[in-house]
Amino acid sequence: MSLNATTVEIDLETYKAIEANRNNFEQSLGDILKTMLLGEKVKVRDLKPENNEVAGPTDRKARTYTKIRPLDYSFTFMGSHSSEPTLRDAYKAILLKLAYSDKNFLERLSHEKTRARRIVARIPGDLFFKSPELARNHAEKLTSDWWFDTNLSELQVVQRLRMACKVAGIQFGKDLVLDFL
Repeated sequence: MSLNATTVEIDLETYKAIEANRNNFEQSLGDILKTMLLGEKVKVRDLKPENNEVAGPTDRKARTYTKIRPLDYSFTFMGSHSSEPTLRDAYKAILLKLAYSDKNFLERLSHEKTRARRIVARIPGDLFFKSPELARNHAEKLTSDWWFDTNLSELQVVQRLRMACKVAGIQFGKDLVLDFL
């Protein structure tokens, strides 16, 4: 214990919350608490040392961590708040909400495309019109009749959702708010 350390009594529930945020066994409770209290919307276990280097116990103070992902992917669609555990799940849920609110939405959205992909398609290979073989690993059913691309970064998902809002005639940032940005 360093000369600047303070002892604090905590209950079992608080201790479990701290331990649930442990990234590795080399982290001190203080390191975990600092990360939790600094206002970052990330859990310590969602952080990794920069450059994928593991800091040794002697250089604990020199460690810096980089944000990997938010705790969850929350969004508000037409005033209704939802949360999904992964970016893919949030993207799918939003596309489904748009589809359920307008029966012709997916058909109109299928005409929208980026340089090499469509946002949705009735046939998986049509998602990747330049490389249809990608559908084997990166296409997932959206509904019984429609497929969507799952090989997307957060930026690509946001771009596609902006396009989807335009097709649906709603305002991105007002009618659809992504809380994870």
